[in-house]
Amino acid sequence: MYKLLSICLLSVFIFSCEKKISIPLPDEPTRPVLNILMNQDSAVVARVTLSGRNEYFGGNNSFTEPEEAVLKLYENDIYLETLHKMTAVNSYDSTVIYKSNAKVIAGRRYKVTLEIPGYDMAEGENMIPDREQMEISDKSIFFTPTEYGYNNTNFRFTITNKGSTTFNYRFRMYTDSTYYVDPVTNDTVYDNYSAAIAIKTQNNELSIFGDSYVDPTIGGIYSVKALNPGESRIVTVTAENVSFYNGRFILEASVLTDDSYNYLFSLNNILKNHDDPTAEKQNVICNVKNGFGIVGGIAIQKAVFK
Repeated sequence: MYKLLSICLLSVFIFSCEKKISIPLPDEPTRPVLNILMNQDSAVVARVTLSGRNEYFGGNNSFTEPEEAVLKLYENDIYLETLHKMTAVNSYDSTVIYKSNAKVIAGRRYKVTLEIPGYDMAEGENMIPDREQMEISDKSIFFTPTEYGYNNTNFRFTITNKGSTTFNYRFRMYTDSTYYVDPVTNDTVYDNYSAAIAIKTQNNELSIFGDSYVDPTIGGIYSVKALNPGESRIVTVTAENVSFYNGRFILEASVLTDDSYNYLFSLNNILKNHDDPTAEKQNVICNVKNGFGIVGGIAIQKAVFK
């Protein structure tokens, strides 16, 4: 069951790569906040906080991490394991996360329960989509000059729904990455992304989140119209004033479940329009029972432009 959050504070941790998001919460009792985007063939990584109001939106930065929290993972309603607590350290700070040993599998439903002393048990569940549903083909690159003497780099590709159900999707673009050659398959494996870049599109069926305010590592380009089985679309995205970087760009293309899409799409709408006094009041759509946040499924694939 969805809960509509008119104003909320959420911290998102996505497929072992932290994406922190702060938006304001309503004046109501503190509740657990559980955020998980479960990527196909990856471990479950959860971020847990207690709701609060962020200083940027007129609050007092009162959100906290609970001292005690127990997270349990279920696959198709069968208990799998209790997520283990650990600290993830990056170049900016450290964050407490909860991580599974098991990796989630496409086509299966996973549920995560959250127990914090003094609060009702929170829980959320979702199906894991299959990245094979989205085929990316006919990739090409072309450049267009700008009035400032730079080139816009344009990426054109075709996406096709090879599955039996409709789905929404998200695109993000990165410059270069760390990569290595698999000694068994001889395939080039792209590992850690480098810098995310803002991209734009003229496609009417896509919605753009990647402008000067929304960090492109949080935003991206989202479908407005779901892709039907057997349907193909030609997509062109543009990186403005970005020259081709070391011969490689990485397109991250994600198949999203309805819950994941509704959460991310509505969240980006709020981030994009939060300081616009004329913007219509919007809600973040969550699927966590007895709390806020998202337990959503996502299937990520990467396409290399070189």
